[in-house]
Amino acid sequence: MLVLINGLSHFGSTLAEALQAMDKKNHYVFLNTYVSKWAQLKFLILLPFARLVISFNGVSSYSGTMERVLKRKKKLIMFWHGTDALMARDRNDNGTINNEYIKNANHYSDAPWLIDELKDILPNSEVLNFKTINVINSYEEFDKLQVLTYVPDGKEIFYGLSWVLESAKKHPEIPFYVMGNTGVNQERLKNVFYLGWVSFKESIELYQASPIFLRLTKHDGNALSIAQALSFGAEVIWTYPHEKGHMVANQVEFQNTFDKLVFNCQLKMDRNIKNIEYVKTNYDKNIVLANFIKKIHGTRKA
Repeated sequence: MLVLINGLSHFGSTLAEALQAMDKKNHYVFLNTYVSKWAQLKFLILLPFARLVISFNGVSSYSGTMERVLKRKKKLIMFWHGTDALMARDRNDNGTINNEYIKNANHYSDAPWLIDELKDILPNSEVLNFKTINVINSYEEFDKLQVLTYVPDGKEIFYGLSWVLESAKKHPEIPFYVMGNTGVNQERLKNVFYLGWVSFKESIELYQASPIFLRLTKHDGNALSIAQALSFGAEVIWTYPHEKGHMVANQVEFQNTFDKLVFNCQLKMDRNIKNIEYVKTNYDKNIVLANFIKKIHGTRKA
């Protein structure tokens, strides 16, 4: 069967390739209909032959693509990630939400809290993992204490950069590395290094070298960066719950938790083996993709 996937380009295209490699009985095609006119045209050409469409983004407002999917009465899966959930809640509150797409789709997210946030809008949604990680067996001690975080340019408030900078001031002996941010118009400290865009290879090297990873977002999905840090035995501080992370709800909690981790790391630089094993088990490509394919085959029209 032909499965069409559109939505978030990075995860959508990666998932399509991974599913195709494992599932030879079906044909998976990712089309970035959000930005490409050619992809929109190709989607229209292939749609009559598709048995399933996966929207790798929750859609709660008018969409030409979704209109055509519904008109063709195709099976539809919507996968919710974070910002799409926020927009759906806002539209539901102000009465502008498009319920036609929602009621005609099967809904999934890999973040349990998003399922909870959307329970009034998507009462029958389920948790379904799709992210995988190839764990690099790193069991030697960390070389030094350093902190890693990700704060994209223009989203410093949303990603909690001010909390990071306050901790950097309190611990001037510790280097803080900020991926995704060029530091333009930001406070400059000698121990804070704004890295801007980094390649995948460079990011892996940073994860592997950093005993502490911070993700201090105001709203979030099931961030892959958390699992990536855990896969190298790091300790993670997050504003969302994780069975292997340290959840903080405000800046005071964050600072207290961070100080404790710094103290522990100063005593020993061992990697957290339990965190590595957790990722091996829960992000194993064969297990995750096999379960995803099973769910696809079981999808019915909503």
